[in-house]
Amino acid sequence: MKAAHTSQGWLLDSSVNIRRCWLATLFLELMQAISLGALFDNFLFLVGGSNAIVGSIESGRGIAVLLAALAAGWLGDRWVKTSVLRGNALAGCCAVVFLAIGILCDSLSVLLVAVILAGGLVQIHRVVLPVLLAEMTSEGEQRRHVLAKNFTAISLGQASGPLIQYALIQTIGSTQWSPSHLHVAICAGLFCYMPYVVSAWNLHAAFVTTSPCPTNGEIVGLPQVDDREEKEGGEKPEETERTCDIKSSPIQPTGHWWHIPLLMELSGLLTALGNGMTFKFWTLFYRSDLGFTPKSVCLLTAAMWVAVACGVQLAPRIVDRLGGGTSAVLLHFSGTALMYFISTCHGRWSTVMLVLLRYLLMKANGPMLQAMVLDMVPMQHRGKWTAVESLKQVGWSGTAALGGWISDTYGYRQVFLATACVHVVSGALLVIVAVMLRRANLDNEVNQADQA
Repeated sequence: MKAAHTSQGWLLDSSVNIRRCWLATLFLELMQAISLGALFDNFLFLVGGSNAIVGSIESGRGIAVLLAALAAGWLGDRWVKTSVLRGNALAGCCAVVFLAIGILCDSLSVLLVAVILAGGLVQIHRVVLPVLLAEMTSEGEQRRHVLAKNFTAISLGQASGPLIQYALIQTIGSTQWSPSHLHVAICAGLFCYMPYVVSAWNLHAAFVTTSPCPTNGEIVGLPQVDDREEKEGGEKPEETERTCDIKSSPIQPTGHWWHIPLLMELSGLLTALGNGMTFKFWTLFYRSDLGFTPKSVCLLTAAMWVAVACGVQLAPRIVDRLGGGTSAVLLHFSGTALMYFISTCHGRWSTVMLVLLRYLLMKANGPMLQAMVLDMVPMQHRGKWTAVESLKQVGWSGTAALGGWISDTYGYRQVFLATACVHVVSGALLVIVAVMLRRANLDNEVNQADQA
């Protein structure tokens, strides 16, 4: 589909489409936060009886994530991306049905199938949607802004879910850790799936051949005012159509520039391997080691995602001052140091504060690094590249089983220490990336584009 001839019409259409993307992300993450979030992990532990069961089910989800990511990358580069998202939304109804049956019947086998199907559903959305957003934005500040807002929608959904669960538990009046007392608080999230289907179904295909290039400072969705002086006789000067070839990569580093995004993804993979050992066990740690009730776990989980949203909004300001590579290194090693302190801290509320601060710093890197990679990858390869990024999710899920075994054998704090050690290695790769960006003068280019 070709772009409309009037830039204002194209801008307004893109604005509506972008907001619908954010809305679809919000509802999907809200469903995931309620039905597959903190209380669901504790529900699996109570039904299965060990951390190893929780980690094994998460590893099964990782296999589904890999297959879904490869399929999404292939389809996203060959089919209309909105059609892929619509089909994915309809197929996801099967995951919702299996989740409802598995939760109400306390069946691990049905829950395993449901988690695998839901993992594929969420991953296809996370692979295809950022590429769709990238096609509707220009490189630099605008793309960072839109992707950061999408990540904020993720954080908002993940934070709102536990608050809804808190309200349900408060209404029911249950404070016990038992499967039957968690049914309502977990199944409630399934009602968020229908709004997601509606939002995904109303998305329109982006203009992917030629499109008006926003000028410095223009934001997609805001009609641009023509303030040029009118010609004599009251006529405005002739409009000149401004187009750009968005199939080319917006940033072209010199030399072997593919090394930069490859090293960024390798660093991300190692970071995910470390995170995978701990992510599924934070809420179990709160319950068993810190003695939190279900309502307390819901509030703390919500606070964690609020911290993530704050970190995502903070990251662009740090990038403006220090550059993308330097900011990534600073945020990563700060979060790694906090993980080490968490593994040695035994105070209840001091541990909670360290966890919240770590989430704020570590998660701020996500959308920033994603935008940097998309800026360096040609548009025709972005779907496949985003699918390759999903290897991080597979690594994340694969190490969950290892994290479960270590938690059962040595305790949760030893898992946190192991994660910190892995993050030191991934941080070393980010240091190399920062040096390469400086030598290729890309950090300066990005800063000038953002400040223009």
